[in-house]
Parts: sequence; C-alpha cells; structure tokens
Amino acid sequence: MLVPPCFTLVVAGWWAIWLVGFVFLYSVDESGMIKKSETSIFADVKHSALISKLLWAYLFIGLWVNAFIQAVC
Repeated sequence: MLVPPCFTLVVAGWWAIWLVGFVFLYSVDESGMIKKSETSIFADVKHSALISKLLWAYLFIGLWVNAFIQAVC
C-alpha cells in the first residue's frame, strides 16, 4: 500500500529537479539575444541551434526518466 505514494513522491521530486535544470538551461544566453519585445511585457529570447537541441534533448530525457520510474513502480 505504500508503493504508490512513495513513487508519487519520487516522481514529484524528479520533476522538481528537472524543472530547475530546464529553467537554468533555458536561461543560458550565449549570444546576447534577449531583447525587449515591442508587443508584450516579456522579452524575446533567441536561442542558438545548440541550445535549442539541448532543450529538446533535456525534454526527452525528462520524459524518459519519468517513464522509467513508472516502469519500476
């Protein structure tokens, strides 16, 4: 009876750690392409091709590890 709540905590912990890493990766600005938007209050972020690929890979890894944790459960 304790397995589902325990694995729910493990998955929640994984997503919390993953989200912090994703925010750090998203905030990388190697080319100085953060500009004030003309139409919104938010900035426009232009990532290089490398950072874009890393973001997609990080998303894939996050989903993969989540599926692995659920499979172990």
